[in-house]
Amino acid sequence: MKASVRFSRSASPRSRVSEKFRRAGIPTARVKMKALLLIIGILLATAGGVITYRALYVEPKSAVIITETNIRQLPNYTRVVSGALLFVGGTALALFAAVRKVK
Repeated sequence: MKASVRFSRSASPRSRVSEKFRRAGIPTARVKMKALLLIIGILLATAGGVITYRALYVEPKSAVIITETNIRQLPNYTRVVSGALLFVGGTALALFAAVRKVK
């Protein structure tokens, strides 16, 4: 006498639930996390780009160097570097989330 497929122990209950969600078109927690990480990465990269741009071109300069021949203004390099790091980190997070395969 053979047991029916319904009562077999070959598949875990979790995989059966995941398979039900996949067939119904309902996104699982992993898919939702991937989308959330992608959105957060894009937002971080955007904020980093805006901070860097404003520190370089829009905001008032933080230092003035006066020599005998000319006067130079220097941007706030702390904000430039922090904005660039935020931009690179956000881009890396977005790319990681976009490329990562969901099982």
